[in-house]
Amino acid sequence: MPKRQPQKDLIRWDSVEGWIGITDADRDAWLVAYPAAGTTVELAKASEWLRSNPTKAKRTNWRKFVTGWLSRCQDGGGTRTGGTQQATPTPQAKRRYWRDQFARNMTDEEFRLAKAAPPEVKSLAAALEVPT
Repeated sequence: MPKRQPQKDLIRWDSVEGWIGITDADRDAWLVAYPAAGTTVELAKASEWLRSNPTKAKRTNWRKFVTGWLSRCQDGGGTRTGGTQQATPTPQAKRRYWRDQFARNMTDEEFRLAKAAPPEVKSLAAALEVPT
């Protein structure tokens, strides 16, 4: 029985061209295996890391390197730059903060408007419990 030759992996990395040989099937498989890791972002990060560490860029099994990178990303909580899996953060202007002067949570805009209101309006709004 002839000895079976392992199939040569087509994934490789070059400092000029970046990643070569990554197929859509590879990306789909990685998306299933590492759902919290944004593969496009993580591959770009890995590429920059390899450019910064050229002595460590002499590898033979690039698939193992990529899956190890994505696995560490997944185990560390996923890509923090906003993949489709993560909720988008509330914009700064819409975040609510506790405002001691008014004894309630308010956005920056609500706080600005409340501070601009004349004292008579504030006392009337407080009496009626209407937000100013």
